[in-house]
Amino acid sequence: HAIRRDALLENVWIDGETKEVDYYNTSKTQNGRVSYPLYHIDNHDPTAMGGHPNNCVFLTCDAFGVLPP
Repeated sequence: HAIRRDALLENVWIDGETKEVDYYNTSKTQNGRVSYPLYHIDNHDPTAMGGHPNNCVFLTCDAFGVLPP
């Protein structure tokens, strides 16, 4: 589980008393995010190095789901 202490949460609701995170509460925004260090991933490569990619996929669209020409 990568989302634990030292993870950076953005736009999520946290209970002030229990400090529990409610990922389903959309009162702030529907666009909650989290980032975490590589060491939070159990099978990470400590060198943080990988090979050259064979493919690169770029996803984009506007607010209506339309891809630009």
